Amino acid sequence: MAKMYGFALNNDCSYAALEVPQGRRSKQFDIIRPILEADVLVNIAKLKTHGMMGLSAAVKNLFGCVPGLMKPELHCHFQSGRPLQKCWSICAVP
Repeated sequence: MAKMYGFALNNDCSYAALEVPQGRRSKQFDIIRPILEADVLVNIAKLKTHGMMGLSAAVKNLFGCVPGLMKPELHCHFQSGRPLQKCWSICAVP
């Protein structure tokens, strides 16, 4: 379908560290390189419930920015919803 509409799909799963000096629980996150190199990131929220956060809204969409097996690692590191909510809000760029 992407080809039919002239869109390119990303197959680059390389990643680099995103430094977050103001982070309270983590000072860096590994993020896939295409996201770090993007001029703009559009994230459209979907009202959705989540076991750790109550309401995930657009946070679950951003989990695609996390490389492969680091997703379950983040789930383990942030087992309660509040620190995870704060983590994503700190990483947000205005």
